[in-house]
Amino acid sequence: MSANAARSGRPNAARSGRALRQIFVVFKTHFDIGFTGLVEEVLESYARVMIPRAIDACRQTGGDAPGSRFAWTLPAWPLTDCMTRLKGSPAGEELERLVAEGRIAWHALPFTTHTELFGLEDFIRGLYTGRALGERFGRRAVAAKMTDVPGHTKILPTLLASAGVLFLHLGCNACSTPPDVPFLFNWEGPDGSRVATMYSRGGYGTSLFPPADWKLPVWLALQHTSDNTGPQTAAAVTQILSEAHARYPKAEITVGSLDDFALALAALKPDLPVIREDLADSWIHGVATMPAEVARLRSARNRLVSVESAEAIHRLARREVTMPAGEFHTALSRAYEHILLFGEHTWGMDTKIALNPPEFGGRVYDKARFQDVRASGKYERIRRSWTDKARFVEKAEVELRRAESILAGGKTGAPPGLPARFQAVNHNLWQWNGLLRLGSFNRPVRVVREPVEKTLRTTVLDGAVWVIVTDLPPLSATILRVETGEEERPPLERAGRRTRAGRKLVMDNGRIRVEASASAGMTALIDRAAGRNWVDVRQGMPFGGFRYDVFSRGEITAFLKSYAYDLESWFVDDFGKPGYPEREHRTFFGEPAGVETESGAGWTRLRLFWGNDEESTNDFGNPSRVVQTITLFEEQPWVDIDIRLEGKQECPLLESGHVVFPLKAEKPGYAINKTGSVVDPASDIAKNANRLLHCCDRWVDVTDGGTGLLVIPYDSPLFSIGSVAIERFDGSAAPGAPALYFNLFNTQWGTNFPQWIGGDFAYRYRLIPHEGNWRTVRAWEHASSALQPAGCFQAAAGMTACAPLQAEVLARGLLEKPAKGLQTVTLKRSEAGDGIVLRLQEPTGRGGRRTLQLRIPQGATAPKLVRCSLLEDEQQDLPGVRSGDSLLLTFPVRPFEVLTLKLKF
Repeated sequence: MSANAARSGRPNAARSGRALRQIFVVFKTHFDIGFTGLVEEVLESYARVMIPRAIDACRQTGGDAPGSRFAWTLPAWPLTDCMTRLKGSPAGEELERLVAEGRIAWHALPFTTHTELFGLEDFIRGLYTGRALGERFGRRAVAAKMTDVPGHTKILPTLLASAGVLFLHLGCNACSTPPDVPFLFNWEGPDGSRVATMYSRGGYGTSLFPPADWKLPVWLALQHTSDNTGPQTAAAVTQILSEAHARYPKAEITVGSLDDFALALAALKPDLPVIREDLADSWIHGVATMPAEVARLRSARNRLVSVESAEAIHRLARREVTMPAGEFHTALSRAYEHILLFGEHTWGMDTKIALNPPEFGGRVYDKARFQDVRASGKYERIRRSWTDKARFVEKAEVELRRAESILAGGKTGAPPGLPARFQAVNHNLWQWNGLLRLGSFNRPVRVVREPVEKTLRTTVLDGAVWVIVTDLPPLSATILRVETGEEERPPLERAGRRTRAGRKLVMDNGRIRVEASASAGMTALIDRAAGRNWVDVRQGMPFGGFRYDVFSRGEITAFLKSYAYDLESWFVDDFGKPGYPEREHRTFFGEPAGVETESGAGWTRLRLFWGNDEESTNDFGNPSRVVQTITLFEEQPWVDIDIRLEGKQECPLLESGHVVFPLKAEKPGYAINKTGSVVDPASDIAKNANRLLHCCDRWVDVTDGGTGLLVIPYDSPLFSIGSVAIERFDGSAAPGAPALYFNLFNTQWGTNFPQWIGGDFAYRYRLIPHEGNWRTVRAWEHASSALQPAGCFQAAAGMTACAPLQAEVLARGLLEKPAKGLQTVTLKRSEAGDGIVLRLQEPTGRGGRRTLQLRIPQGATAPKLVRCSLLEDEQQDLPGVRSGDSLLLTFPVRPFEVLTLKLKF
């Protein structure tokens, strides 16, 4: 949130080292959804104030030479929003004309994001915003821009390249330490795709003239105004062009768009340094200021893929792949849009204008006084801005429920009457086995799988009926009939084995042994096959236990010193806590307060209760109670650990909470599944990027001596290795001691993030001991089973209205056999409505040839499979070999490549 956004961090020079032929002058402002006002205020300002000003500047320069006329660039989403708001008005008509002429342009990204917060498909859907503009105006953006946020994960160039983007500009916040990368480089994604990337240190744009060491004959003069400031005036344009002509009288000075520079740069084919590292986001701690919303967001995006894929699988079975967009697809598009808006990098209003001034309550760190000020209503405006942000998740959930209801034929999520029918849909490319939640029926039920009339085993867990489904083929669906009656099931074997050995509580399912005690919590997680215990009691922390910290003024000061790239007046206010009191750092672990045991058909669990120090709850914000639940399932290779924080009060001091897993490992190695790739924190993260606090998309794996422990966090993506990483920055850090600290919440950020956190919170983790590494255990399959299991929906009549042969194909699956070395990103209706898009990713990090063997109904024609860009532009037909009732397709893939395929009939 720079106050000096135009700075480039690069020295100007009187002349560059080589003759400069052309300067592309691009005008832009930094878009924040919020910060300078409430969300709606900012969006209305763009449409009602800034767009008219841009139109006026275009008019005033309309008589100038073509290359001297004002042009303004916006991210794709705010331009779309402005066009919607102004539709039908004179300003809206003028805006449409200027966009058609290229005087007002968009770039390929919707806006600046906390990229690591996204899953693959929800980030990709954000790129569809620019795609829609391209379809409307007949041109596709080939340049992209991120501003303010210092870093992004390395899947970004892979996705941009697949969307046709040639050039990316990253403009760092003026005072944040940037990753150690060249000014201009080829950023290479994990699949080998490259995007020419310009990184401006210390400012949003670039200077008007190139630096002394600039060797190319073209230059990008990205003239960037600050946060929501709006376009430059016609007079400013004239002044800038006059300066450029005076300095470089022989060069062509062209006002244009980022695309203009991107195309000119690509034509030169410059030999640029290649950067392959992850530019990890050093602002990522901010996402934990809304822990409940982040948990709900992660759940919603997984359900979105399940519901959309379920509908597509049914259409494929019925061969109804040509369709117009309807209410179902509209609901899904809106849900993805709201997820996108939550991932935008602004999380509320600027604290300097809506919290710090005395008339808005000011900074108050005494808890009692803080509660009085909060009750007075003085904080309501800034709290409203945080609520506006949180509502994006709520709106996404509303649209998701609407789509689920449509898929189920209008049925709601209310408990179904009996008998009931559910549809279990496997969107994965492998056979699925696991537990599916059916809901609460308040009576014994029997579940029968149709059409084989096989009675399935059920269990009751947390008041809901779950059914055990096995052998669900890839890309298939089956009907589950639920009726009144007791299930006939074989005697339970090991799931109920829970014993006491002295004061020790033991759970054992034959694959995993868990040991705990009322006084120390969990003391052993034993992989029976490997004979090793992963719990290190010597570190003095309860395994899966909760740690609460309150930070000192000295730590804040030390962080500011270590992180500052430059010092400007606003930096301390934004990145620190003005007026923070002198106090020492305090750390609290809970005290054991009781144990409960519970078991059911196929599962057993321990529930450990922890009480917290009264000072930490009364004076600070520690929860009044922490409940740790450890659940072991029959014959499953994993253990689930749930943490519930009860009665956490809002606290104005800088605080954090962590779940800690101290691990017994002599020579640990780490692999982190970030969005779309796998990162080794010891070698794959650039210097001065975030090397301490990592954002995990689906899993992190720890290996040691030929064995490993896979950890899947459902709700809390942030973690550090070896120590708490809040209020710390070390651009050269290596992973610490073998302990995983999952950050549940923190209030490190000033700027525009929530400054206090309160309520009840729940966090879930799945731990899987295994042999070998993450590839050996096929981490992506375990993560999908946990986070994105087979979809389970109340069955609508239309969901089973297939012809008998089509129904058989649906039940047997759309693949003749599982596809190895690929995973489903999503299945969806194509944007053109002329097929089903099957989006896949290579998940192993090892390229090669992959095979899909599609099942074809007897007597039917084989489908046509077309390889597309990420934005569904058709590129080439994939030739297939017909063999009986299947079509065999073989094609090459690169490591972690995202493939977008279209099935047409």
